[in-house]
Amino acid sequence: MVVFVSVGWGQQGNAVGRQVDYIAPGSVQGVFQRHVRSLGDRISKPGHERIGLVGELTRGTQKDSFSAVVEFPGKVRIQYGSANRVVKFDGSKTTGPNNVDDVDEALLESFAYDSAETFLQTVVQGVVPRILGYGFAVEGVKGFGSSLDIYETVQTIKSGKQEMKIVKRFGFDSGTGLLHWIIYPSFKGSAPVNVMTELSQYEAVDSYMLPKRIVRREGGVVVMEINLTVVQTGPKQNDGIF
Repeated sequence: MVVFVSVGWGQQGNAVGRQVDYIAPGSVQGVFQRHVRSLGDRISKPGHERIGLVGELTRGTQKDSFSAVVEFPGKVRIQYGSANRVVKFDGSKTTGPNNVDDVDEALLESFAYDSAETFLQTVVQGVVPRILGYGFAVEGVKGFGSSLDIYETVQTIKSGKQEMKIVKRFGFDSGTGLLHWIIYPSFKGSAPVNVMTELSQYEAVDSYMLPKRIVRREGGVVVMEINLTVVQTGPKQNDGIF
């Protein structure tokens, strides 16, 4: 069990909203530098901004092919299912099928916002997270994720049907500094539902530590699981939204 204890409020600086192309450890406050370093050099210098992902998407008993292209900062293209459904996000707006559904939105949010990169990007932009504490022991968990450093911040989500500001909690593994989960409320239904995006099975790909398993829970129930089998990195390209 994780018990949250507030140890101080974050503040917003004057740089909120400006474009951030790279994040070097020295560009963030000392407490966040280890999280930049834990990712490798993908977001700190040119050459590995774009990631190509291939794997399997599981929803209940349904299994589908899945692929994505994610380019830092902020661009995402996702293709999945037997009909090769494609949704895209350019950092400001979503394009794709005429009726973007809840699965599309969940996938885009998971890759565009539920990541250490976007958390650190908001820090550089001047949003200082609220520090909830360090080294929280998680009951029943051993190894990765058994001890967490937890922060709370506000994200402006632009990938959904309407822009929203959501308070999210980011839990980083205390030992490695890698992001383990993100918790936040979803307001799509008649009542808020707690969402948890859980990242695990990190592997080194080129100069980047990448989670190869992503699980999304809503109200404690697993609604989506992605297992990646192929990952490639490369430089960003001037090709719009892929």
